Order: sequence, then C-alpha cells, then structure tokens
Amino acid sequence: MEMFSTIGAAEPWRRAIPSRSIPAFPFPASSTTNSADRWGAIRKDKAFFFMDYQGTRQRVGQTIQQNVPTALVRSTCLSGGSCDLSQYVSTITNPGTGEAYAANAVPATALTPQGIALLNALPAPNSGAPGATANNYVTSGNGQYDADQADVRFDNQWTQNMHVFARYDYSNFRLEGAPVFGAAGGTGFGIGNTTENDQGQDQSAALGADWALNANLLTDFRFGFLDYHIVENKFDNGADPATAIGIPNLNTIEPGASGASAATFAMH
Repeated sequence: MEMFSTIGAAEPWRRAIPSRSIPAFPFPASSTTNSADRWGAIRKDKAFFFMDYQGTRQRVGQTIQQNVPTALVRSTCLSGGSCDLSQYVSTITNPGTGEAYAANAVPATALTPQGIALLNALPAPNSGAPGATANNYVTSGNGQYDADQADVRFDNQWTQNMHVFARYDYSNFRLEGAPVFGAAGGTGFGIGNTTENDQGQDQSAALGADWALNANLLTDFRFGFLDYHIVENKFDNGADPATAIGIPNLNTIEPGASGASAATFAMH
C-alpha cells in the first residue's frame, strides 16, 4: 500500500513574519510539503519492510525597511570634497580632538578610503521624504528552506524465538538567505533574517535482535550509529572584501576568516 499527499501550508514555526508590509514592495511566499510512505511483506508472516520520505520546499518573502545614508551624504562624501552630514541632528565632532566640524561637514582630509568604500557599497535611498534619514530604504526578497527526510526499516522473524531488525534514517536541511544590501551585507531575507548558507546533514542506523531463550529469559541486542554534520557559510564565503578595500588582517587563511566583517556606522 502506498500513500502520497501534498500540503500547501507551511509549518507555523518555520515561517518568518515580515517586520513591515509595504504595498509597493510585495513579498511573495510559498511552501510545499510532499510525503510518501510504503510498506509490505518480503516473506509472508516472516519479513517486512517500511519506508517513508518527506520533502519541504519553502520560499519566504519579506519586505525590509532600513536606514541608509541620504542622497546628500552620497553626493558630497563620494565626490572627493567635504562630506555634508548636516541632515543629521547630531553634532559631528573630530573623534581625535573632540572639536565640532563646522556645519557638520567633515573635510575630505578626515575621510578614509575604507570608509568611502563602505559608503559606496550601500544603496541609495528609495523611500520616504527627500532628505529623510530614517526608514529611507525599502526592498523585498526571498529566503528559502529546503528539507529532505527519509527512513527505511526491515524486520525479520528469523526463527520462532528470534526477531531481528535494521533501520536507517537520513535528513538533509538547507537554509539560505540573501542580505538586504547585496554584497554590502545587512539583515537577510532568509528565515529568521539569516544571510547565511547553512546545511544540516544527519544520518543514523540501528541493528537489533531479541532472542527468547526460554519462557522466562529474553535477551536483547542493540547497535546504533549517529552522524550529525552542520555546515555554516557566510553569504560571501571565500571572498576577501576587507582586503579589497584596504583593511588588513581580517580576511586571512584561517577557517571562517573570509567574507565580510561587521561594520558599524556611528556619529561622533
């Protein structure tokens, strides 16, 4: 006997809830779970098998609203002249001397090529009133979650007093999410706002037998094996973006040292 079914709704604990919904930027989502199982006799009243499979394909869309530098900041800071930060209410000071910059304009001599490169990697604002400094960038994207799980088991009544079985289980989970700012990173479109490419691959096996030695004594044997394998990769794993913009000693040959590092933009 074989059964097959398709379910069109995602499990609620796997669905990410978008933080903000904006009609101009829809976030499509879909989820499908397919399952099948089969069982039957190999030898009548002696040996039996059971197998099943479940596969999930989930695409979760999100609309994300973020803060990016204003058009004025981009036009002045990337022009080679002074960097006009007058649209921000904070007083901008020289972090070395503590003195305020006149009209919140940072002179070109105080700008670093690394900072300019990071600014240039961020997108231009596309939302809100002209000159808005908060919630001025909106975009949509999708993350995905795929899963495959399978099990197989064999049972055999070897003799009248001995029963043996064997079982094998396999699962493969993949989670992916692109960052909101592309190569510049940022929060992700994946489930839980992930920006990684993660994979979990597990497998287990078991062998067992029970032997009735007599009416009062039963012997049971068990052997088990479990392999649990997790791989986590940054969205830009293998790239050297810090080295490319002149920040040394971040992208090294050490495991996990490739890809972008965290960057924080702060007013002083």
